[in-house]
Amino acid sequence: MEIMSDNDMCVEVYCNKCGNKFSSELDINFKTPEIIIQSDGVLYCLYCEEPYEYTLKFDSNKLEIKFFDELFGSLKISEKIHLEEYETSTPDKSKRFYNLQIERLEKILKLSSGEHIIDQALYRLIYSGVITSLETYLSEIFAQVVFHSEYTLEKFTSSYEPYTKEKISLHEIFKKFNNLELKVRDDLDNFIYHNIPKLISIFNIFDFEIDKFDKIKNVATYIQKRHSFVHKSGVGENDRLQEVSEKEILFIINDVNMLVEYIHKQIEKKCFLPYDDDFPF
Repeated sequence: MEIMSDNDMCVEVYCNKCGNKFSSELDINFKTPEIIIQSDGVLYCLYCEEPYEYTLKFDSNKLEIKFFDELFGSLKISEKIHLEEYETSTPDKSKRFYNLQIERLEKILKLSSGEHIIDQALYRLIYSGVITSLETYLSEIFAQVVFHSEYTLEKFTSSYEPYTKEKISLHEIFKKFNNLELKVRDDLDNFIYHNIPKLISIFNIFDFEIDKFDKIKNVATYIQKRHSFVHKSGVGENDRLQEVSEKEILFIINDVNMLVEYIHKQIEKKCFLPYDDDFPF
């Protein structure tokens, strides 16, 4: 396969043992295309952990991977989001970044040590990772809504409850105005996006009606349990360790995915589709 030297690559193959398709990013530096690079490694199936030895060779912008076993698969450009791309977020990029994190967590979920205590520790981390991915998405999306236009910024500053209670002296007006965008960004960065009542309140400034999402109470329950995992190592009421199953995590992922999809549809409907003279709020 011929590639550019600055492309990140991954290999996607079907496991001979379990039949599942899995992929893995290739950890190799292509920054110096004049130098022939060759390395050996082992790729493990994400589902059954079957090992596959391979040799990787990069020469004159041509990448070749050879497995010791006969495998069906292909090389492709990685979907990894680069920092420079991530810094210019859009609703689609934020959603894609969220989806990538969930896909990786689902792959990790397939790994099993066979030891209950170790698997429980892994499941708690994955459980927490799902909620963290949601929080990241919510943080990015809401900032994009607020700074979508002068109108949306004005609507937020005039409706956000802490701002409505803030009093300023006349001589501070221009200073406050000149620093307004910086203050709003700082406040949004420090907002607690896992506080569901507050989350509903700020999104409803723009009529997102998150409270009408039929799984929102489930999400609030997941967040509370995540709090126990993060701050109490999973110890709940009566000092009992809260356990979590693979099936439960899949339910959580499904509900959180539905919330992200619900918000994304509202974003398309209200904020980022072309509109005429009337603002969509």
